[in-house]
Amino acid sequence: MQTVKEIIKGMTLEQKAAQLVQIPYAHAGREKAEEWARRGVGSFLHVFGDEARRLQEIAIKSGAKIPLLFGIDAVHGHCLNRKATIFPTPLSMACSFDPALVKRMAQATACEVAADGLHWTISPVLCLGRDMRWGRVGETFGEDPLLTGSLGAAMVEGYQGEDNAANTSVIACAKHYIGYGEATGGRDSYDTSVTYRKVMDLFLPPFEKALEAGCATVMTAYGSIDGTPCTSDKKLLREILKGQLNFGGFVVTDWQNVSHLIHKQHVAEDEKQASRLALTSGNDMMMNAPEFYEAILKLVRGGEVREELLDEAVERILTVKMRFGLFHDPFKHADEKYFGCEKHLQLNRELARACVVLLKNTGILPISGKKKILVAGPSADDVLCQYGDWTYFSHPLPDYETQAVRPYVTFLEGMRELGGQSGCTVTFVKGCEIDGKIAGGVADAV
Repeated sequence: MQTVKEIIKGMTLEQKAAQLVQIPYAHAGREKAEEWARRGVGSFLHVFGDEARRLQEIAIKSGAKIPLLFGIDAVHGHCLNRKATIFPTPLSMACSFDPALVKRMAQATACEVAADGLHWTISPVLCLGRDMRWGRVGETFGEDPLLTGSLGAAMVEGYQGEDNAANTSVIACAKHYIGYGEATGGRDSYDTSVTYRKVMDLFLPPFEKALEAGCATVMTAYGSIDGTPCTSDKKLLREILKGQLNFGGFVVTDWQNVSHLIHKQHVAEDEKQASRLALTSGNDMMMNAPEFYEAILKLVRGGEVREELLDEAVERILTVKMRFGLFHDPFKHADEKYFGCEKHLQLNRELARACVVLLKNTGILPISGKKKILVAGPSADDVLCQYGDWTYFSHPLPDYETQAVRPYVTFLEGMRELGGQSGCTVTFVKGCEIDGKIAGGVADAV
């Protein structure tokens, strides 16, 4: 088998540029996706099963014959596939304080991701949830760097396994680098006005733990640190991450971060300038940035960017592909029997129970006899609130499910079932709607 450096020597400039691009399948469509596969694109995002395997066949028979890397947002299970196991959210997992249990969850998730023919989960989330106004707190392990680092490292070990190239191992991605959840006023994708000392002392330690566990990829954040976008911050990416921490994997931008340098963060005038900034600052793969391909070709041909910078990024990407066995066998062969299997459902129950927090029991628990139980609030009978983010119906892909599919049990349904078994009366008061519409009234009592 050729070494990575030997493969790069045989690549054209166009093939190198394509390796640095990740294309969302749903946005490209089937015909465009096939074009990108023949061109030698580095990765596709959000494509499942047989369609992923078909695109892989095209890629390994075309051009440089480099295997595709298929990514998916499996944040708390392979939740974008409705047949897969949906585990508790990361914020809930943090309540278990149990790295070993979280590692087992990640192992189960890896099995189900791999069963869909995919190699890469864009997880774990290592942001700190310190401002409850920020809308993505539920994706975090909470506010503590020590706990976040411990559980994040456990998740990395579970995803990637002892044998990185195994059929049930997938690549982990630590995100979002860095300070994303600390944005001013709790606004999403906004500026984080902090010193680098705070970055190093507070936000960096969880990423250090993930890298010590062998995490192969890191994603840059949408926001900025004191006015400098993370995607164009050479100090963050080249000096600290790749230099000080000696990170040997590759860096991927978040969704459309290259174009955001132009249209949202206003540090670049056009696609060429944004693409140059992204690459020279230390990003290796550009998520949902098809414009990067033509722009970087023009920059290199015009002498504005050295081809060696492309070679460096391609080497990092191909090294990860080599490490995880894609050149040996680009197809994942995990069995679809893993989807929502009984073993994983049992693990899900174990983890959910470990996440329950009882602040104080004054003797009312366990409930027995003819008691009256009040369940209040709209979230009690809302499976979307219960399942959390990044599920097939909360982040639906085009032509996919937009409603939760049974079987599932909401909190209210579970309380009614258990209450009925013990002779209790359960009364539900919705109170209001999440969007502010007052509902009022009392639902049927059981």
